[in-house]
Amino acid sequence: MPIRSNLSAALILLAAPLCAQQTIPTPTANVRAALDLLKADNAWTVQQQIELTQIPSPPFKESARAAAESRVRAAIGLPMVPMPINATFM
Repeated sequence: MPIRSNLSAALILLAAPLCAQQTIPTPTANVRAALDLLKADNAWTVQQQIELTQIPSPPFKESARAAAESRVRAAIGLPMVPMPINATFM
């Protein structure tokens, strides 16, 4: 058994430089535009996360936070998500 595990480790070490040699594809204009949008909106996104997490939301009493999140989603034009009654999410 030790010979087999040593061989596996050796093969992994030999293959690692080959994997590291792969070129990273150049992002397309669409990808660059999406990344630029994310960078531009980062401060706003972080502020929204802070505000939403400051709303008290004890287990099974998340309605205040859910309502605030729904208002944010509506304000930026995202579709409304139906909120199940008495649902538990993991």
